[in-house]
Amino acid sequence: MSPRQFFRCLPLAAIVIVAACSERLDTSKNCPLLCADNTLVFKDTTIDVVTFDSAFTGFTGAGERWPAPGLATSNGIGYLYETFVPVVSRGDSVDIRQVFRFDTLPRTRSSSDTTAITAVTDSKLLLVLDTSRTTIPETGTTVSLYDLDDSTVTDDTTAAILGARFTANRLIASRTFTRTEAFADTIADFGSAVTVRAFAVTIPDSVMLRYITGPHRLRLGVRVTSPTSASIRFVAPSVNSSGLVPRLTYDPSPDTAIAAWAVSTQYNGSVAEPSRFRSQSLVVRDQTTLQNDGSLEVGGLVGVRSLLKVKVPRSFLDTVTIVRASLDLTQRPLRTP
Repeated sequence: MSPRQFFRCLPLAAIVIVAACSERLDTSKNCPLLCADNTLVFKDTTIDVVTFDSAFTGFTGAGERWPAPGLATSNGIGYLYETFVPVVSRGDSVDIRQVFRFDTLPRTRSSSDTTAITAVTDSKLLLVLDTSRTTIPETGTTVSLYDLDDSTVTDDTTAAILGARFTANRLIASRTFTRTEAFADTIADFGSAVTVRAFAVTIPDSVMLRYITGPHRLRLGVRVTSPTSASIRFVAPSVNSSGLVPRLTYDPSPDTAIAAWAVSTQYNGSVAEPSRFRSQSLVVRDQTTLQNDGSLEVGGLVGVRSLLKVKVPRSFLDTVTIVRASLDLTQRPLRTP
């Protein structure tokens, strides 16, 4: 998940013709007045056209999707969607946490039975992790859940405010596991694809009941801790698959005829496009530094982007016609976590 690096020397390779025609390029028969039976001359050339380049960091979007002007739709709004959301701990360098919001919890035993819930069993948060991009040590990794709700404030999406709520008195539940357990964990009808595995964190039933019957919203903060670096990718709520998205489950009745509730994420805040805050990445710490060695960087956990300003010399454009141009980049080996 480190930013990809490219060498700064970026020449523009172009195929040009000295005498231009607007028709076939291998003969002059279609434009005799301009070409006068001259055979067109093709040349490959390389010129230095980069006049400015720089790398910028800090492009993590707010929520699981964020506005992208270049992807505007009919209503004038375009969005980039997250397929996976990260939870990362790398010592003093990177700390990324996740928020999953369950603002609406069913309070009756079923949709057809309006009897109020008075007890629950088997309460848990169900997530799906991407095993192909998850890196954790063999033992000692812990995923902890925190209560991040505060109904007394109106600002409930600012990362700095949410990050400060990961305190001991807000801890709801935790699970310590081995890599083998995490990669082998399966739950019926949940996360059955080859490269994903179900991941469950048990929530005390008494705590779950308090949120169901009380006035508070259940907004879970997810944090990973480990004796060494740990990086987990969970499937995001925006994925179009009910069997893979984050879910909260609890059984409202000992009657086996009444099914357990499976609740998807929901955000009821008063913001534009509230569904994009069903989950939210919190960059609590980021000590990732740009290389400052003449290379360009893109990607990474907190979103590094590079800008190139290209200018083709006027004298070049006055004498030739560019048929095809390409920008060549040389990728450096990725840094280890």
